[in-house]
Amino acid sequence: QGQKEQYSRIEVRSSTRGRPHNKSDNASLSTPYERLVLGICIFDLFFSLGWSLGPLPGPEGYLPWSKGTIATCTFQGFLIYIGFASFAYNAMLMILFVLVIRYDISPKRLGKIEPVMHFISITYYLVTSILGLVWEVYGFAGSVCLVAAYPNGCELPELNLKCMRGGKHVSVFESWVTMFVFTAWVIIIVVCSIIVGGTVLQRFYRSRRYDFQATGNDNNRKQKPGQLGARTVREVIIQCL
Repeated sequence: QGQKEQYSRIEVRSSTRGRPHNKSDNASLSTPYERLVLGICIFDLFFSLGWSLGPLPGPEGYLPWSKGTIATCTFQGFLIYIGFASFAYNAMLMILFVLVIRYDISPKRLGKIEPVMHFISITYYLVTSILGLVWEVYGFAGSVCLVAAYPNGCELPELNLKCMRGGKHVSVFESWVTMFVFTAWVIIIVVCSIIVGGTVLQRFYRSRRYDFQATGNDNNRKQKPGQLGARTVREVIIQCL
C-alpha cells in the first residue's frame, strides 16, 4: 500500500508540474510550460502569416498571381524562415516533458534550464534569419518566397546563369543552416515522445500491478489478457495525449 501511494504521488507530481493550476497562473505565465507554449504560438504566427500570403509577394512574372517585388519576396522569406523557431520551441517543450515526467526534475533546476531553451530557440533563428538577409538567399522557391537564388536555377553550373542574389550561399543555407537543424528538431521531438510514452507505460503498468496486489480482485484475474491489454492501451494513449 505504501509503494502504491508513492507511485500515485509521483504520477500526480509529474502530471501537474509545469502546467497551469489556476487563473492567476494563466494570466502571469508563471510556469515553464506556459512560457514555452507562448513561444510556439508567437513564432507560429510568423510562419503561418508568411505561408498565408502564398505566391502574391513573389516578383511579378514568376506566376500569374505574383504581384510583388524582390523586397516583398524577401520579407515573406524572412517571415517563414524565422517562423521555423516554432519547431525549435516544440523540441524544447518535449525536452521539458522528459525532464518532468521521466526524471522528475525539481522546479529550481528547471528554472535554470528554461532560459537556455528560450535562448537557443530565439537566438539561432534570429541570427540566421539576419544572415539570410546579408547573403540575400530569400527568393521565389516555386510557390512561395523562401530560400532560393535569383534568378531561379542560377546556382546550377550547367545553366550558365549569373546570380543576382544568393548564388553559392543558397545551397549552404538551405542544406545546413535550415534543413539540417530542422531535421535535428524532428529527431528530438520523436525521441522525447518515445521516452515520455515509455515512461507513462512503465508507471501505468506498475500502478496497475500494485492495485492488483492491494485489492486482490478475482475479477481481474479471470479477465482475458486481450481485453485487459486493449483497455490499458486506450487509457495509456489518453494519458500520453
